[in-house]
Amino acid sequence: MPAGSHPIDVAVDSKGTVWSANIDGHSVGSFVPGTVMLTVFDLGVGVGPEAVAVGPNDIVYTANGSANTISKIERMGAGFVTTAKFAELVGAQPLALAIDAAGDIYTANTNNGTVSKVSAVGRVIDVFAKLPAGGHPDAIAIDSHGMLYVADTDHDSVVKIDPSKPLATNIIATYQLAAGAKPFGLTVDARDNVYVTNRATSTVDVIPDGATVATTIQTMPVGSGLTGITVSPANVLLTTSFARAVVSSLDLTTVLTLTKPVADVDLGASVSGSFTATGVDPLTFSSADLPAWLTLNPTTGAFTGTPPTSGPVSFSVVANSLVGASNPVTVSFTVIGAAPTATPTPTSTPGQTTPPTTVPGTGGGGSTGGSAGGGSGSGSTSGRGGSTGSLAHTGADAGGAVGLVGSGLGLVALGIVVGVRRRRRTV
Repeated sequence: MPAGSHPIDVAVDSKGTVWSANIDGHSVGSFVPGTVMLTVFDLGVGVGPEAVAVGPNDIVYTANGSANTISKIERMGAGFVTTAKFAELVGAQPLALAIDAAGDIYTANTNNGTVSKVSAVGRVIDVFAKLPAGGHPDAIAIDSHGMLYVADTDHDSVVKIDPSKPLATNIIATYQLAAGAKPFGLTVDARDNVYVTNRATSTVDVIPDGATVATTIQTMPVGSGLTGITVSPANVLLTTSFARAVVSSLDLTTVLTLTKPVADVDLGASVSGSFTATGVDPLTFSSADLPAWLTLNPTTGAFTGTPPTSGPVSFSVVANSLVGASNPVTVSFTVIGAAPTATPTPTSTPGQTTPPTTVPGTGGGGSTGGSAGGGSGSGSTSGRGGSTGSLAHTGADAGGAVGLVGSGLGLVALGIVVGVRRRRRTV
């Protein structure tokens, strides 16, 4: 910005062009981030713009407190037309303005503690809303539902106004800020989160959509004198520092990253993975379709568990910040293997009898009937990430001895030979 211009407010149009209100330069600055090109629109001596906002069709308006006027900058063909005195608010001292979807303008008037309404064609309602006694509005913003938010600097608070209600009852909520904060700038993002710059404490607060309290999300160097604030189409929070003559930024986007993916695993092997996220603290992790056997740590983003069955597994995780959620990230892998099964017990053919097995020896002879039970053995090392799993199988292990009852003589079976098989999985 030109030396001595003192940018006090900032706004961004639909094309990403940044507009600044330069109070001591009686001008409005326009530039595209990443370039050095700066265009200055002179409003005339004595017209010190204290706020700037962009309305429908990228028409730019400023609130000029010392001149008690509203200015308008509108694109015409390849250039712009500047109307230094689009509307006049006698004795009001408008310090901020917000514009609704119809192009109507609302101003925060610090001299008389009121909110005025200016139609898209310039008609004025001087007292549209009035703050509590002693209140001095320094900023105003509007959400997607048409609700107005006004920063009351002397009461260190933000009030919410319902334009559909009559004058005496249209203040429907009050949000208290830190003592001595002196709120000066307001803006609302696409999720209806309300952001506040506090001039005295050099901090930025947010009132998340649906919340009843404000939370500090950014602290600047002492004496920065934070004033203007807006959110760009790229979801970047921009603030102006009156004292340092700079525009600062804070990315509000919540980004989720799978930092430890999961490869295919063997049945019975432990599964683990993890996510990280960036965004406005505090950050938490959640999943709406997490398998019952998995546990997701909502604070660290780590997940772990042991699959009880084989087959494909898929679930999604999102990161949640104070001001919004990330896009979901899906985790998919396959659990390979089969659960242990028992060998079926042989059945006799009708009409056929099976002679008992006799074990000779001293003392009383006994008969044994046998069936092979299920068991588990050591598996082979898998090529998927080097994990070692257990192979499910049935029958006796290779090389194992079959114990007999009696003196250790051989087992003789008449009529039926019971085969013991081992099912092997090829890896």
